[in-house]
Amino acid sequence: MSHAHAVPVPTTITHGEVLTESHAHMVGRREEAQRVLDRELKAGMPPKFALAMAGPLIRAANRARIKHLAELPYVTA
Repeated sequence: MSHAHAVPVPTTITHGEVLTESHAHMVGRREEAQRVLDRELKAGMPPKFALAMAGPLIRAANRARIKHLAELPYVTA
């Protein structure tokens, strides 16, 4: 696929790093998952169940990471 067929990706360039919306989404979901996990563990929930509660956010972060990695060649070109 040539660059002419590439979909434009909203980006922000800061300190030499290329940040996309999917990168921001990935980081936000990871932070939210960590907060949920910490909160549930602090409340005394067994680790297995606390991880299950954070699971949907972890999966959302992984999906955003895949999208971010797919966008990088188009953003940096």
